[in-house]
Amino acid sequence: MTVVYGPLGTRTDVQAQTFGSGTWTKPIGAKLVYVRVIGSGGGGGSGRRGATSTLRGGGGGGGAGAQTDAIFNAADLPATVAMTAGAGGSGGTTAADNTNGSNGGNGPASSFGNFVVANGGSLGSGGNNAAGGAGGAAGTGGKYTSGAGGAGSDGTGAAVAGGAGAGGPGGGGGAGGINASNGTTGGAAGGNGDVWSDTLAVGGNGGAAGSDGNNGTASRVESGAGGSGGAGSSGNGKNGQAYGGGGSGAGGKLNGTGNSVAGAGGTGLVLVLTTL
Repeated sequence: MTVVYGPLGTRTDVQAQTFGSGTWTKPIGAKLVYVRVIGSGGGGGSGRRGATSTLRGGGGGGGAGAQTDAIFNAADLPATVAMTAGAGGSGGTTAADNTNGSNGGNGPASSFGNFVVANGGSLGSGGNNAAGGAGGAAGTGGKYTSGAGGAGSDGTGAAVAGGAGAGGPGGGGGAGGINASNGTTGGAAGGNGDVWSDTLAVGGNGGAAGSDGNNGTASRVESGAGGSGGAGSSGNGKNGQAYGGGGSGAGGKLNGTGNSVAGAGGTGLVLVLTTL
């Protein structure tokens, strides 16, 4: 419970409740209810595993979840409301030689009943033998802008950075690839989450060729997370951070050098503040 004093010493009690999935119960004496909802991030795509002197595209980054909020008169809400904070979309994995990368999973929505809904970010696509994977779109239904995932590299052109949020979380970075001449590229950075406090949720740096991606910064509850940076060629992605950051893509790999594993999306959030 937080006590806030207004004009002439008037007192307002604020009850804060942060939820995963569960049921919100309206407190006795509730006056106003503020709800913030962040959808979960999409998972990144994995890279192609292939023979030397063939193109092995890197995976695309997952899109960030949408972020929105609303204020209600408590009398307009029922006694209980079902809530869901979406789990992040899964990251793709390439586990066999001479195989194109796998798509990540779409991030599930987060919701406060049917009153406030923020959709999750879309999946990053797997890289293949002709191109890097596409980045996932940002979640829809948000009042604020979230970042899209960046595209993976074909081993010649650069991977694309995740988009930055403008009030919402950042997208995951695209991963590096290997071209048919065996040239390699690094991964791209994840997008920054927007500033809702004095702490910037910074996107993770992309990994150099041969290296894994880097984690973005997890957010405080009042801001979206930074997306994770994409892996360099032959590297693995990183999970998106809470809340709502996109997972990063995994790099293209040579046959026999292990799985290409992309990052999962960051979890979503339901935050409820009630004045009494």
